[in-house]
Amino acid sequence: MKKIMTFLKVSGLWVWIIYPVVVFLWEPFFRTEIPKWVSPVLIFILFFTNALICIGAIGKIRLGKKPSDIAPLEAFSTKPDEFSGGSTKRKYMYPDIPKSVLYDEPVGFCFGIDPKTKKYICKRIDEEGAVLVSGGSGTGKSSCFIVNYLLYCKGYDRREEC
Repeated sequence: MKKIMTFLKVSGLWVWIIYPVVVFLWEPFFRTEIPKWVSPVLIFILFFTNALICIGAIGKIRLGKKPSDIAPLEAFSTKPDEFSGGSTKRKYMYPDIPKSVLYDEPVGFCFGIDPKTKKYICKRIDEEGAVLVSGGSGTGKSSCFIVNYLLYCKGYDRREEC
């Protein structure tokens, strides 16, 4: 059953369920007979929707994604994921963060949140090393990084304000 559902989802055949539903519900909903132009227009729209879903799924499978992991409307998604782009692009878009800098709560100098693990990327106060903060004028280097770090060293935590 799971293989059948995966096939229907990836192939886009599930969109054809819309056709009999529309035809069956047209008269009770609109209280009129279904016009002759509705059926060919609906078939045209469903055919191209089905084709786009199928083409998108084939592309995702070629990039290494398993058919069972593909969402039904993923063909229309433009959001990059770990499978989009070449291996070099993936390497720099989703770098491996060392576990030694991942924390459940913000500790010391906080750089942000790792999108994979949803943990804070931080440098503890008691660790050796330096931090370089660079950015354009007015991007929050002082207010969100430097001032917060200095206040954190004094015992006052203001990070939730940024």
